[in-house]
Amino acid sequence: MAIVVNGDKAHANFEQTFIRLASDKVDTKKQIQGALCLGELGKLVDMSKTQVFQMLQDYFGSQNEQVRQAASISLGKITIGNPKFFLDKVFQLVTKSQAKQKYLFLNTLREIILNDSNCLKDYIQPMIELLMQQSTNEEESIRSIVAESLGRLFAAYPSELIAAVDNGLKTGDALKKSTIAKSVKYSGQKATENQHFKTIAVDLIKLKTETDPEVKKNALEGLTTIVHSNVQLVSELLGDMQMFAFAEVPIRKELIEEVDIGPFTQKYDKGTPIRRAAFQLLQTIFEVGATAADGVLKLVENIVQHGLMDTAEEVVVLSLQILARVTEMAAVHVVTKIDNIMQIFEKKLMLQYKQVTNQQSQERALNMIRAILRVIYLMESSTEL
Repeated sequence: MAIVVNGDKAHANFEQTFIRLASDKVDTKKQIQGALCLGELGKLVDMSKTQVFQMLQDYFGSQNEQVRQAASISLGKITIGNPKFFLDKVFQLVTKSQAKQKYLFLNTLREIILNDSNCLKDYIQPMIELLMQQSTNEEESIRSIVAESLGRLFAAYPSELIAAVDNGLKTGDALKKSTIAKSVKYSGQKATENQHFKTIAVDLIKLKTETDPEVKKNALEGLTTIVHSNVQLVSELLGDMQMFAFAEVPIRKELIEEVDIGPFTQKYDKGTPIRRAAFQLLQTIFEVGATAADGVLKLVENIVQHGLMDTAEEVVVLSLQILARVTEMAAVHVVTKIDNIMQIFEKKLMLQYKQVTNQQSQERALNMIRAILRVIYLMESSTEL
C-alpha cells in the first residue's frame, strides 16, 4: 500500500478520512483498513498532534487479532513521521507490556527497522538492550521477531552491534545463542559490505559444540547465508564449516523422541532440521565453487552413506538435488560410488512404487521418483561417467 499526496490540505483531508474509517466501533474491516492507511500516511507526515496514537493503543486490546496486527504495523510506520515523539512511547509500551502484547509492540519496532532504520540512530543502545533482553523470551514467536529485528538492525549498524552479538554468541544461554544465530539470515545479504561477518562466522562455527538442536540448526543456516553472500570473506573458514556440516549429517538416535498419541506411538526426530541445514551449507559451499576435490568426494560419500539413507524424506530429496548438481558439475567424483548409488536407487524406486496408495502419497512418491530419475538421466548424459 502506498500513498502519494501533495500539500498540507491534502494531507489533512486524507488524515481525517482515515481516522474516521479507523474509528468505526463495529466494522473490524474498516478498523483494519483505516489503521493501515494511517500508517502509510504517517510515514509522510507528522501525526504526533492527532489522536492516532491513543486510538492505536486502544486497538492493541481488541478481541480481533487482525485489528491488533494492523495497529502494530500502523504504529511502526507512524513513528517514522516523528521518531523523536513516538519512539520513547513505543519503547515504554514494549517494556511495560504483558507477555500477551509484547509480540505486537516488538512487531512495531520491526516495522520501524524495515521502513527506516536511520531514524533509530539515536536509539541504538536502547534497541540493543531491548532485543538482547527479549532474545531469551520463552515465546518462540517473540524470539523469531527479535531475530529478524536484530539481523536487519545489524545490517544497518554493524559497528554498534558487533560487540553485543559477538558476546551473545559466545556467552549467552541456549535461547540467546539460537536467537542471535537465527538473526544472521536477515543480515547476511549485506556481508559484502561488512567485515564483521567474519567474526560472526567464527562464532557460529564454535557453536558446533552446543547440544541444543535449535542452536546448531540456526548456526548452520547462518553460515549458509554468509557463504552465499560473499564466500571470499570467509574463504579461510570453509574447511571448518564443512567439518561442522559433515559431523551433523548422520542421524542421531538421542535426538529421536517417541511421543504417545492415544493408542499409538509416533517418533519425532529433532535432528531432521539440523541434517537439512548441514546439507544446505555443503550444497552452498559446493555451488559457489569453493569445494576442493577431496571435499567433493567427501560430499558424495556423505550423500550416499547418510543423505540417501535418511529417514526424513525432505533430507533425501535435498540429497538427490545436491547429487544431481555434483553430477552436472563434477561427475568424475560420482564414479567411485556409482554402484552404491544405483543399488540405493533400485530399492527406493521399488519402495516408492509400493507406496502409491492415495493421491497424497502418490504425489510425494512421484516427486521422489522424479528426483531419482533426474540423477540417473544426468549420469547417463555425462561424458565423464
